[in-house]
Amino acid sequence: GSVSWADRKRGTLDQKLPAAFKEVADRASAQVEERIRKEAERTQRREAWEEAVPRARQAYIDQFNQDRLRKQAAKSSEAEAIRAYCVRLDSAAEEYGGTERAEQIRKWASWARQEADRIDPVEKPETLTYVVPPEVRPSDFEKFMPKGLSAWRPPD
Repeated sequence: GSVSWADRKRGTLDQKLPAAFKEVADRASAQVEERIRKEAERTQRREAWEEAVPRARQAYIDQFNQDRLRKQAAKSSEAEAIRAYCVRLDSAAEEYGGTERAEQIRKWASWARQEADRIDPVEKPETLTYVVPPEVRPSDFEKFMPKGLSAWRPPD
């Protein structure tokens, strides 16, 4: 509240001085407490950001590998389906004996097996591993950051 410190009949300045000092001290104390509170909030936001960045980065890397895994599994399934089809092609070729038609089917089956090997990730063991990309940028893991936090910079 507003305190009047002028000398009047109601009280002398000497009588009002302790209240004036208390008012000044209370206001200074409130300002210090507010500054401390704001600094604590700033520190908490910074700590939350420092914890969120590696978590978001790891979430991106996990998603990256999950996508790779799904693509590999799909390609492997496709390769297996082609190989199964080739078994059926072999049976069809046998029905035609030694004819030109049988030779065409065998050539087709041979080419199809090569294609299955080409697309099958199991045929490329160097790709059968969890990968950490050599460079992970903030733009990569931004979408994994908690709401209100940026991957690009710490909060103010």
